[in-house]
Amino acid sequence: EATPFPQGQYIRAVEIAAAFNTLVESVSQQPDWLLDTLKAVEKQDEFTARLTSLLREVVSMGEKQSIHLGLHRSDYMLHLPEGADQLEMRQVELNTIASSFGSLSSKVTALHKHIL
Repeated sequence: EATPFPQGQYIRAVEIAAAFNTLVESVSQQPDWLLDTLKAVEKQDEFTARLTSLLREVVSMGEKQSIHLGLHRSDYMLHLPEGADQLEMRQVELNTIASSFGSLSSKVTALHKHIL
């Protein structure tokens, strides 16, 4: 069963989705900036280091695709600040996923049904 979510906060999330999608798209089209930004992180995190290494390899090949698709999912939580009387929406995660994963949704649903 879904957890109730205030309609006003839901509408706000829908309205700001375009801005977050634009931000992610912009970052994805600036690999040099992204690699520079992640330099310190890749020295400390092996997973990030593997991803940045892959990005460098792909960039070195040159652009091969004229179009691309991004599927983004944002996760939110509701927060009630101390002394406040209204809940605030907080974004806790923004996920990007390759379009090829869309075909797995029925399998994930089946897995969830099996687990439950």
